[in-house]
Amino acid sequence: MKIVKAKPRIKKPLRKRNPARCSVEIIFLKKQKYVSALELKNLIKYVLNKEGIFKATVALILTSDLFLKSLNKKFHSRNALTDVLAFELKSPFKKKRYLFGDIFVSVDAALFVSQQLNVSFKEELYRYVVHGILHLVGYDDSTDILRRRMWKRQELLLKKIISQATGNRYQVTEK
Repeated sequence: MKIVKAKPRIKKPLRKRNPARCSVEIIFLKKQKYVSALELKNLIKYVLNKEGIFKATVALILTSDLFLKSLNKKFHSRNALTDVLAFELKSPFKKKRYLFGDIFVSVDAALFVSQQLNVSFKEELYRYVVHGILHLVGYDDSTDILRRRMWKRQELLLKKIISQATGNRYQVTEK
């Protein structure tokens, strides 16, 4: 009987899912100097990936309180200020899940709230963007239970983004 030493099995690298095909457009209707378009694009792609969305076209529009108030009145019949509005658009692709949506974020609200809570503007802006993405992927905050569920997910994602290693493009450090 011949004993043959077994060769170590070579592990093949894990096969990645289809690479994310996310198109992200950033539109600055209200200028700000703390966050770049590239940082925001990376943030959106990161959150979509964490939510299992690998095919999407998302526009993020950074705007003023007054513009968001007018949109809120026009589309939700609420004549009130808001910090984030998200609109999921119909996908032209019927066979596969493909997310189309627009997220409107108030730069004024992010700046004001960040000063009130003593957090960085960037962190608060990221919070609003994450909140808008969660609305696009199906989260709802119309009741207390749904709101708690959504906010829990939002803060968990934000915590992961903020706690990335030093030098990582998702780290929030500026105030």
